[in-house]
Amino acid sequence: MSKLFKLKKRLTVPEAAECLSTLFPEGVGERDVLNLALEGHLQLSVFLPCPTWALLGNFIDVDDVYEHLPRDGYTLVEEGDDWYDHGHNISARRQNNYNEWVSDKDTLIVDGGRKQVLEIKSGAEIEGVWDLSMRGGERDYVERLHRRLTLGRHVKLNEPPKGVQNLGEVPVVKDATEQGNAVYALLPEPPFVDFFPKGSDLVVRTTALQELEARVSPESGQGTEIALPSNNQNRRVSSPKAVYSKAKLVEWYRQRVANWPASKVPPSCADDWRDAENEGFPLVPRNAIREVRKKFAPAEWSKKGRRSQPK
Repeated sequence: MSKLFKLKKRLTVPEAAECLSTLFPEGVGERDVLNLALEGHLQLSVFLPCPTWALLGNFIDVDDVYEHLPRDGYTLVEEGDDWYDHGHNISARRQNNYNEWVSDKDTLIVDGGRKQVLEIKSGAEIEGVWDLSMRGGERDYVERLHRRLTLGRHVKLNEPPKGVQNLGEVPVVKDATEQGNAVYALLPEPPFVDFFPKGSDLVVRTTALQELEARVSPESGQGTEIALPSNNQNRRVSSPKAVYSKAKLVEWYRQRVANWPASKVPPSCADDWRDAENEGFPLVPRNAIREVRKKFAPAEWSKKGRRSQPK
């Protein structure tokens, strides 16, 4: 990574592609950067240039996402209502957005495929650089942008692919300093053009590029491969082996399962990932954690719904 890029805290997608081209001999383009993000190799973020209204909450698993669709016939806030702001009408606009996007259960659909929704806790204004959670709405947006770069500008960013049902999923961003499952769900301002407010830009934190560079450091001998699309076909980009051992990760996880106290709440995938990073696997990708969790975690660790303290 050049000294100039190291001085920046964030890079645009084209700048990130230029930076990564020095790391991979095959060269990297903008769509390759998006593909790395979609495959879980690179953290993609969004820059919000001005304060944007968002809802703060936690992910929960549900049995039926259709129960969490926005309510029908929501009531607009009008002059004379308690929520109406006679000064600038900001509160009324926010409440109208809330009524339009939130279900009767005070939840937002964030990932219909995984049957996960955001349980709303509070509202806040956010700005600056926020990490994408790469699920639901914003993942769909990045996939469409990737297809546009591959197939041409006729691909529309504000329409789902043909044959794909849009369940009203909203994009979710996360503060890199936040811990646990705390996330912010963006509510788009009308008219609904994109998932992100006008003037927003997809970016990559310099620290995210440094983490990817560390994972493909040439200090290790045996190489691994990362799949990147080129000319509508997948190409393999050779890179040196990641700095963590899969065998050691499997052994660590099997010991974790065997020694987990029966009286303690089972860990989530996010808990496994965090603890793995603290137990000698600082650069392990999340998909590696999902893989060992799928193979070795007990069924009760993946049980749907809220987790309660064992009796």
